[in-house]
Amino acid sequence: MTPEEIVRPWSRLAYRPGQAIPVHTPRHPDQWRWYSPANAPRPDGTVELHVRAVAAGTVSTSLVHQVRPGELLHLGPSHDTDLHLRDGDLLLVAGGTGLAPLRALVEQVVR
Repeated sequence: MTPEEIVRPWSRLAYRPGQAIPVHTPRHPDQWRWYSPANAPRPDGTVELHVRAVAAGTVSTSLVHQVRPGELLHLGPSHDTDLHLRDGDLLLVAGGTGLAPLRALVEQVVR
């Protein structure tokens, strides 16, 4: 899989830019990993997650190297991360997968 994972939830994801959702793969039954969607749900309901395999990251490494298209993932309810737009100028700085929630905020500004 690529570092950008596209997921299609069974029901439309309750969404606000900057929030995070827990993701679980049945390959690791007791482990969940939090990811920030990089976009609002598209018209087809898909959402992009940025995932990077890390040495000690069982779920992330599995998502990047083992999970295949069409494989079932479990998504938990979204949670606010207190990352919100305020009035005024906008300066966003991120690296790696930390770009995902900022990308979602930029998408909100463009809309």
